[in-house]
Amino acid sequence: MSNTYKFPESIAMKKRSRFYFLKSKIKWLSAGFIIITATLLALFILKRFSLTEEEKLIKHINKKEWVKASLLNFNLLQQNPEELRFLYYGAVINFGIFENKILDPALPFYEYEKILIEKDIHKIFIKESFFKKFEYFPESKRFLKEYCTQFENLNHDEATDSDLTRIFKIIDHKNIWEVVSPECINNIFSINNLLSSYVHSTKGEKVRFRENPSLDSKVIYTINNPIQIIIKTASKEELVSGIKNKWYFVLDKKQNYGWIFGEYIDLQKKYSN
Repeated sequence: MSNTYKFPESIAMKKRSRFYFLKSKIKWLSAGFIIITATLLALFILKRFSLTEEEKLIKHINKKEWVKASLLNFNLLQQNPEELRFLYYGAVINFGIFENKILDPALPFYEYEKILIEKDIHKIFIKESFFKKFEYFPESKRFLKEYCTQFENLNHDEATDSDLTRIFKIIDHKNIWEVVSPECINNIFSINNLLSSYVHSTKGEKVRFRENPSLDSKVIYTINNPIQIIIKTASKEELVSGIKNKWYFVLDKKQNYGWIFGEYIDLQKKYSN
């Protein structure tokens, strides 16, 4: 029986073999990377250029590109004169233009909000434009000064929990009490249909309005006659002078925030005019 002798591979041959193997692997990996990159780029370009005109408009608004948004929205409204949503977009865009003091004679002037108030019977788009303005411009003095006027445009009877949450976020904003009129403050407290879940009355005499939820806390002032309050939040129940109840963090008409023990708040009877 004859044995075939195999010559051992030299070190150089082994290195060369490994080199070609790695080179081949890198080549395939590079090709795969190029294909994936090209595919993603193609999808990005396709997505960018396949956006509808309305999607482009929303993108401009979200990026606060008010000039581009204004021109595009005006054209879309001309093509779709019965579509209320383009009046809604326009109301938000105009607010952005005024807030940023953009002066461009090329921009179309159109009273979107005025027309929207007339046409939006159910106040759906008016409501959304109201909240959208606050979302984009929470520090706007102009928005806060117009708060009560815009507030009246909402359909209070159909207000949802989400609406109430958003409305109270605005009411609770640090700047609103600095600029609204006393009439506006009364209006906020007296819109019973909308605020009935929040507006209550104190009860009893010599009720302490405190800085913190504790008998040891400083008394801001003493309430001798029932007043209207907006409840913001409440603590856990605790025993105070033998009475088990919660402390309530409230806002009064004088724009004071403070704590009142639950025994002295009429939670059953909600305020109405």
